[in-house]
Amino acid sequence: MVDHNHVILKQFRELAIRDLLYRQAELCDLQYDLADQSRKDANSPEEKIRWYDREWVHLRYAAGGDGRQWQLALLIREKIQYYSAIRQYQEIEILPRPSSRRRKIVHSYTHSATLGGDCDLLGRDLKDEPPYPSIFSGHNNDDLLFLGYEPGDDDFLTKFLVGPALRALHCCWRPLREPVPDLESQDPGHRTALYEYSDGKIRIVTHTLGSVVSTIIPMISIVVLYFAKSMSLRLGLVCIFSVIFSIVMSLATNARRVDIFAAAAAFASVQVVFISTAPAF
Repeated sequence: MVDHNHVILKQFRELAIRDLLYRQAELCDLQYDLADQSRKDANSPEEKIRWYDREWVHLRYAAGGDGRQWQLALLIREKIQYYSAIRQYQEIEILPRPSSRRRKIVHSYTHSATLGGDCDLLGRDLKDEPPYPSIFSGHNNDDLLFLGYEPGDDDFLTKFLVGPALRALHCCWRPLREPVPDLESQDPGHRTALYEYSDGKIRIVTHTLGSVVSTIIPMISIVVLYFAKSMSLRLGLVCIFSVIFSIVMSLATNARRVDIFAAAAAFASVQVVFISTAPAF
């Protein structure tokens, strides 16, 4: 499925780590061989060979079998690309992971004729026959990379809107929408059972709802605290609204715990200042 929103590739983490271990073992052997050869050269009866550890020129231009130490050094220089492999692994490891929803979409598409897929794939990567599961199956859920565009944040609110909320909307909106055309079919009018919704609109709705909720909670808090009669009741309401604010921050944003703590403390402080200055009825 060639679509910029569904570019999912396998990371091959196990193979990458195995290769790093192979490189590490190879370099360890070379290190031990170099140390052993260096000791042999240092104890050689020939003075010229004993100079290898003290003069680079003698080591570099050693002739015949006397140049084994330099050959090992050159081999280590070649294998030291181990550092580059580690850096590449770190760069790949921080790439985002596809959501379970996107992975299931691609997995279903590759084997469903009604969705426009079912291309009779023969490769062991996508054929999805025992003992070779598809790379998009649940077995590889933690070994996939997402190179596409993900609208919004990966918070609870976004997951709810693109999950249960979108499915409920689709049940009501489906008769008014046309499915995606089948690009593989020879019939231009042939349609699939796949429907597409704009990621941009989903992002707008998510940000709008987040902004509305973040505005409503402080407004409700101020109004309720204003009409509360006793100071003890106001203090109880401050605690309740602070907890509600923290919960909403956790569900509707991707804020870190330290950011949520700071925001909740600031929100509680504003409420305390308000109840200390507003008159009680």
